[in-house]
Amino acid sequence: MKTSLEFEAPGDLSIGRVKITGAGREVADWVATPDDRTFRRDSLAPGFYTAEITPLGLAPQSLVFEVRRGEANTIVAPHFSALAVNGGGATFIGIKDREAAVGALYGKAMGMKVDFVPDEAVTPVEFACTAEGAVPDAPGERRIAIGLSQETGGTRESWKPFAGTASYELAGGRLSFRVEPRPGWSPASAERVRLSMAIEDLRVERLLLPMYRGGVQISVTPSVLSANDVEIEVMPADPRLRALVRALVAGTPEEAEAVRKLVLETGKVDAAREAEPADPWAEILTALLFIRFPDIFGSLTQDMADRLLETAPWAYDSHVIKARQMLYGSAQDDELETAGAVLQLLARAQAWNSPYFTYSNQLFSELIEALTSFAEAGEPSLRKQADQIRSRWLRDGPLQSSAGASFSWFRRDQDRLKEGMLAPDRSSKGQLAARSTTNLFSGRIAGGQISFGAGDSPGPREPKSAGQEPESLIDAAIAPEACPALKRNPGPENDPNKGRFGENDRAQGFALRASFKEVGDGEWVSIAMTVEAGRGVELGSGDCAWFCLHPTFQPQWVKVLFRGNAATLVLQAWGGFTLGVWLPEHRVELELDLSQVPGAPKAIVER
Repeated sequence: MKTSLEFEAPGDLSIGRVKITGAGREVADWVATPDDRTFRRDSLAPGFYTAEITPLGLAPQSLVFEVRRGEANTIVAPHFSALAVNGGGATFIGIKDREAAVGALYGKAMGMKVDFVPDEAVTPVEFACTAEGAVPDAPGERRIAIGLSQETGGTRESWKPFAGTASYELAGGRLSFRVEPRPGWSPASAERVRLSMAIEDLRVERLLLPMYRGGVQISVTPSVLSANDVEIEVMPADPRLRALVRALVAGTPEEAEAVRKLVLETGKVDAAREAEPADPWAEILTALLFIRFPDIFGSLTQDMADRLLETAPWAYDSHVIKARQMLYGSAQDDELETAGAVLQLLARAQAWNSPYFTYSNQLFSELIEALTSFAEAGEPSLRKQADQIRSRWLRDGPLQSSAGASFSWFRRDQDRLKEGMLAPDRSSKGQLAARSTTNLFSGRIAGGQISFGAGDSPGPREPKSAGQEPESLIDAAIAPEACPALKRNPGPENDPNKGRFGENDRAQGFALRASFKEVGDGEWVSIAMTVEAGRGVELGSGDCAWFCLHPTFQPQWVKVLFRGNAATLVLQAWGGFTLGVWLPEHRVELELDLSQVPGAPKAIVER
């Protein structure tokens, strides 16, 4: 029988380069998209191979696998989020003798002795306990809150708490949320959604959230150096739509061609050509790609720009795209008239305050500078209008920022505003106003570390009754499917996880433990909760632990990917509760009453 290989790139890969090497040579190198993720070779030399997977705009991850002689080898790469948990370390698929694989791929070729297994040499995850079981120090800690607001229909810039669903995942140093609106919500309602992130004594940063078809994924990654920087990224959950965003932000002509050819031309995401596009943000992205890569996508037509403006008149981006098409993409019988019409479109864009995408803001800048120069060259009738629009754009400059593909802005300092200065507000308490915001996450950040928090200050907080109608995104947070505990009645009202997860902190080779560290005056306690897999347990790449917290935590359910043999969640609490854990890949339940852990602080035992 021939030795063959079928390799499938990660299922969540939107667009990126995949290189497969082995037996001393490169056997594959291509730009993968959701419709072109598979490599096949009917005849291949047996041995160890490595696949380097580099999503557009992200750091590469390595996957090591073995092609066995005389077999039809099939390798399905884990999701990229699971690969990224290893940091810079390699992920091994189906290899028992890892040292032999490392020696074959790296040691012999580089003339060096390899005496470690790569994923054991990776720097320990920042969330994990130390070897002694203590909670790691968190110098320069800051409070952080992330929330969503929804515009009241028919009332511009009037915000109310967002209603929808969310699921949470912790993977290495990155916390991700997948958000979807409530059933029946439509972009046609013109109820824009705004994301706010408040970081204590640093800033309140905001952006408009594109509610893509299939949901939106928000990723938060704290800097490993300090608590002064947090990276936030907004992406479509649908990998095909995500490919459009990646290509727009960091794409080369080769990658743009892959998007056009393998995504848009299939008709699966071609919002610009659909008679009734279901996703206005996909249509905006498509139009922006036409503008950025005209040699590949072609010229943006008047029909496409008009249809976009009709579909999403509430989007700043739509007016900018139409202005760009009108100025550069159509014949101009009367330059003065065209310039006036373009200025009107830019003024309408400013009426909506902020774009969704950074590239739209860049286009606005280019357009207003060109029109200002045109007016100054001899069109005094346009000069006043152009100067007004440009002056406002420049005035807002100190508050403008970006978060990947997303345009963002900072909340203004009201005291400085009274002095006639526009500057970011640095006095945030790391909290968001509950009257207008659904709290998506609240906790603390330090260097490379996120900890969850329950509430703003110590005090009794009763969980909601099971029959209460969900009112906010957090009430409707998604729990794991097939978790046996969900079919059992909750425990006591003040500790509903008690007795619900099997009442054992050890099962089938897994152990659940917790360590504590008092914070400040001792009112709050930092708790590192860790699920460890014993030596006899086989963990697959992407295996996870679902942590079920007390209902007062936001969120209550958190999915944590294993790194090495442990999955760890750090939180801050002012009292004890029972922690429940569900391991779906192994169908194991674990339960730990934090107040019964030896050495637990007084606050955890008595409250």
